[in-house]
Amino acid sequence: MAGKRRTYTAEYQLAAVKRIAEQKLSVAEVARRLGVPEGRLHEWKKALAAKGPTRSPTPAA
Repeated sequence: MAGKRRTYTAEYQLAAVKRIAEQKLSVAEVARRLGVPEGRLHEWKKALAAKGPTRSPTPAA
């Protein structure tokens, strides 16, 4: 049986990525603490780096 897909707000994504930089934590550690898949956190980090800190890590739908 498939699980329900979770959605995350832009603010949540930004806060998660900031934890990596500001608290000097690894992506794996932040992912474990937040219960977010590690690959998803890598995607958010990459998107934020490409778009800059003033925009949402996910593209607008």
